[in-house]
Amino acid sequence: YLMRVHLSVDEGRVCPGILSGDGQGWVVPPDGTTAEFLFRSAQMAAVQVVVANCYLLDAGNPKSRFRVTGGSYSLLQVSERTP
Repeated sequence: YLMRVHLSVDEGRVCPGILSGDGQGWVVPPDGTTAEFLFRSAQMAAVQVVVANCYLLDAGNPKSRFRVTGGSYSLLQVSERTP
């Protein structure tokens, strides 16, 4: 899948990520490098988009205020090559 998340951040620093549908593990951790994710869904029936507070400093962490302004996803077909 190719997934995009569009955010408008009013305060703080937030990072989107992708969590497995059962909430047990990160498919794409929220590291702040992108709001576009390319991942294989394997046998997962669902995934969750998560917006995490990713303030970089140890102290003075402001509250996160944001709006999700849009998003999209596409199912990409991957052809497997045989040797």
